[in-house]
Amino acid sequence: GLNSLIVSLLYKSSPEDLRFILIDPKRVEFSKFRGMPHLLFEKTITEPNEALNALKWAANEMDRRFIVMQKCACSKLSEYNNQPDVLNGKINKLPHIVIIIDELANLMQSAVSGEIESKISSIAALARAAGIHLIVATQRPSADVITGTIKANLTSRIAFKVPDATNSRIIIDEVGAEALAGDGDMLFYPQDYYAAKRVQGSFVSGEEVLAVVSYLKEHYECDFDEEAQKFVCGAEDGSGRGGADGEGGGNNIDPLAPRIMAHAIKSKQISTSVIQRRFSIGYARAARIIDSMEDCGYIGPSTGNSKPRDVIMTAEQYRETFGHDVDDN
Repeated sequence: GLNSLIVSLLYKSSPEDLRFILIDPKRVEFSKFRGMPHLLFEKTITEPNEALNALKWAANEMDRRFIVMQKCACSKLSEYNNQPDVLNGKINKLPHIVIIIDELANLMQSAVSGEIESKISSIAALARAAGIHLIVATQRPSADVITGTIKANLTSRIAFKVPDATNSRIIIDEVGAEALAGDGDMLFYPQDYYAAKRVQGSFVSGEEVLAVVSYLKEHYECDFDEEAQKFVCGAEDGSGRGGADGEGGGNNIDPLAPRIMAHAIKSKQISTSVIQRRFSIGYARAARIIDSMEDCGYIGPSTGNSKPRDVIMTAEQYRETFGHDVDDN
C-alpha cells in the first residue's frame, strides 16, 4: 500500500514539487528508496529520537512557511507557488513535503512516544495549508498505538484486512475491515465521506520500485537538505540551534554565512534567490541563512514582493565579527 502510494506521487511530481521524509523503525521497508532525488535528505530515519527530531523539524518548517506566506498574503501553499515571482523564477517554489511513518507501533513503544504523539497531532492538524502532509501506518491498530489524539487529527483513513471488528472500529469507527479479502482489498474513509468505501489497492513489486527510483536518479540531480539532516541526525534531543529554525549563534553559524555576508556588503543588498544562484544551494538553506542574518542584525527586514534586503553590516563590523576583510572572500 505504501509502495503504490509513493510511486503514484513520484509519477506526477518532480523533486522541485515534492519531497519525502521516510521514517522506518524496522529499517527495511523503505530501503529501496534510499538516495532518491525526491527525498529531503538521503538517509531513511530509523531511530525514535531521530524520528522525533524530524517531526520537530517539520513543525518548525511549518511555522516558517506560515510566516513567509503571511508576508505575501497567501493562505495556502498553492497561492504562494502561483505568485508571479515564483512562476518567473525570481524565487523558488516551496515543495510539498510528505512525511511517511511506517509501523507507528515501534515509535509509540519508545521513550519519546509522548512527544512523538504531540508532534504528529500538531502537524496533522495544522500543516496541510503549508504543504506538509503526514501518512502514518501500523500493522497493530490498537488503542495504545492509534491514540485518541492521533485519531482525532488524522481524519482520512485506510483499513486493510484486520483480525477483528475491534481493530476495524479503531481505524475507521465502524466494522467491516475484519471481513476484507486481503491482497489490497481495503476500506477507504477520507474526511469528506459519510462512510467508508471499499476499494481495491494496486500492487507494485519491489522490482518496479527499484526501476522507478533508478530512472529518477538518472534524470534528476540530488539536492538533499544537509542542514535539516544535521538537525535530525546530529541533535539527540532535537534542540540543537542553527538546525531547523534557522536560528543560532556564532557556534552554529552556517559555513557559507561569512562569504554570503561579504557578497552582500559588496552588493549593498541580498536576497534568497541571489544566494541560491551564486552559491548553488537549495531554497531551504538559503532562507535559513537570510533569517539568521536578519536575526543577527546584519541585514534589514523583508519589505515584501521578494525585493532584496538592505545590508546593515558595514565592512568594519564584518572585520570585527569574522576576523578578516570583506575582500578576502
